[in-house]
Amino acid sequence: MGSVLELVNLQTIDDELASARAQAADVDRRLEGDPELVAALDDLGQRDAALSSQRKDQHRLELDVQAADAKIGAEEKRLYGDTIKNPKELRSLQAEIDHLKANRGKIEDVLLPLLDAIEAGTVGRQEQGKVVAQGEARWLAQAQVLRGEAERLAGLVASLEGQRAAHIPSIPAPDLRLYESLRTRKGGAAIAKILASNCARCRVTLPDAVRRRALSSSAVVQCPNCERILTQG
Repeated sequence: MGSVLELVNLQTIDDELASARAQAADVDRRLEGDPELVAALDDLGQRDAALSSQRKDQHRLELDVQAADAKIGAEEKRLYGDTIKNPKELRSLQAEIDHLKANRGKIEDVLLPLLDAIEAGTVGRQEQGKVVAQGEARWLAQAQVLRGEAERLAGLVASLEGQRAAHIPSIPAPDLRLYESLRTRKGGAAIAKILASNCARCRVTLPDAVRRRALSSSAVVQCPNCERILTQG
């Protein structure tokens, strides 16, 4: 069972190496960012954009109100001054002032709800800012732990790669080529244990001659069905 045992040991190393690499990849993925924090930042950005747009509208409307007030003030000064004596002209001027005031009222009807929305949006933005700050603090702590885990796994992978390199020379070249081929074709599992009279991988019952040879010989024996290298259970 010498060669087979060496292959079993190699499979153990490879399984541990695959697991360590998968864990390292997962840690690297998680280090790319916290999805909750990304979502919170995106929400905050949308709130900022909405407030910025609303404040621009506020500024424009307030300028319109100021312009209307200036126009109304100028027209009322003319109305109540002594420069216009004609009653018809005075009535026309009064109508113009009323029209200007009506237009100003329409502007204010848009501006006042907008101011309420800006106030509510500002409060919501402040609350979301707190959520982001908490998320950033949580992420900083989490990232520190993940970086430590990434470092540990990098060391483990390097160690296992070293063990694998040291183990390879003990395996005959033909057996190693078969093992590597099976690993590629069988999802990383080149070895199958014998459980009772069955191959533990494909569950097929092994012929007695195959089972006896696999249990008693040091030669590499393959499962007739799945082709994996057989070893004692």
